[in-house]
Amino acid sequence: MFRGSFTILSLLIIQCQSTWIKDLNLPRQLLEYHVSSNTHLREKCINDPGCKINLNTTKCFGFEEDCQKENSLSSRSKFTSCDENLNPKVKDKFFELGDFGYLESRLVKHSICSSSDESSSSLSCSDHLTHCIGRNIYFDFSNLKIKSSSRYRQNVIQAGQVGGNCENFDEHLLNENTKVKGYLMSWADELQHFRSKNDFKINRDHCDVIFERPTIHPGGYNDHYYGITWKAFSKHEPIELKTLDQKRVCFKNVMMPLLARQWNGLFYNSPVVNGCSGSTLFKTFSQFILHRLGVKPQKAELEKVRIVILSRSTAYRRILNIKELLKSLGHLPNVTVRVVDYNEYNCGDAGCYSDLARLRGVKYYTWPESKIHLIRSDDEGNHPQSGEKHLKFANYHVDPIEFREQVKMMVEHVRNHPKFINSRRIQRRKQKEMEAEKLKKEL
Repeated sequence: MFRGSFTILSLLIIQCQSTWIKDLNLPRQLLEYHVSSNTHLREKCINDPGCKINLNTTKCFGFEEDCQKENSLSSRSKFTSCDENLNPKVKDKFFELGDFGYLESRLVKHSICSSSDESSSSLSCSDHLTHCIGRNIYFDFSNLKIKSSSRYRQNVIQAGQVGGNCENFDEHLLNENTKVKGYLMSWADELQHFRSKNDFKINRDHCDVIFERPTIHPGGYNDHYYGITWKAFSKHEPIELKTLDQKRVCFKNVMMPLLARQWNGLFYNSPVVNGCSGSTLFKTFSQFILHRLGVKPQKAELEKVRIVILSRSTAYRRILNIKELLKSLGHLPNVTVRVVDYNEYNCGDAGCYSDLARLRGVKYYTWPESKIHLIRSDDEGNHPQSGEKHLKFANYHVDPIEFREQVKMMVEHVRNHPKFINSRRIQRRKQKEMEAEKLKKEL
């Protein structure tokens, strides 16, 4: 089982002929940063005549312990932009909350279980057990009982159902870091009963299932990583937790990643300071996904602006009159429209999506409050668990005329964007060169 929190740590460069670099299969833009900051790969590159990576400069992502700020990807790329005369401490806070500095505070630092023997167990975690790495440990899923299990359970792993064989086991350190509990907030519920057993070994006597390959345990929440996106993280098929019900499962190498609802998690509703935009962590993750999936950017058309509408097919937050909206866009000149999935209305949560856009460094528009009467829901909308009124659990009709006006503003922003203008300039130049070459051949 692989989860996507663990990203952006190895890359590919075309000039390198060495197989080990090609096998890493990661974006060229980041290769020098990774190899330069990784002691093992740096040494490997130095000793490999086929490795053409420039190691004369010190480069790092920004989360490494020995990374100097001026050598970080954020400083070198200048992707982050902040308001003029902004206090430098605010920019540092933005890096800490929404960039590679975010990972620095979540590095594994606590050795809960350790062993000098590679065949024995180890378990190391970050503060509050939000992220852990284990070797030769087990989980007993006898209490999972998937057919009768309720959602958001925190008692799946009980006493005697998780552990390993540790040479040194710090139970006090474990207990000190199990104070933050909650579904998808930390691994405290799953690891609070971790114990060392002298007779435990990874073999068929102690394990019903043995994962030989490095494994990422997603905490039962990997819906977003199925389908096409899954291929960005592994060539192997994911294994659902329900197939391991009633079994004792052993992992030779396992990583328990940052979970979806952790305190100050890096997702929508993240606490991001005002005044800055553009996270190199977000941009790098985007490059990683596109590269791994083989998605290449489409060439811009000379005059047209491409509009992608994301139309949800879920139970809630669907646009019920999508065909009417598409028809309204037919009156806009020089645009092409494609429907995929969409969320223009923030459903009463103004900062939810705007912060994500700001972290990615892109412009964000939402339906203006002054025109909110032009959106109507099919029903009141109630939270499926609490039953309370909730705008995110309804479907909507959107006024097509105002929708077109909002899209027009977005189109104008794109047309006036320096990258769009530059792209159009390049295309015009190439077009003239092709026409001149064609005329030359005709003569």
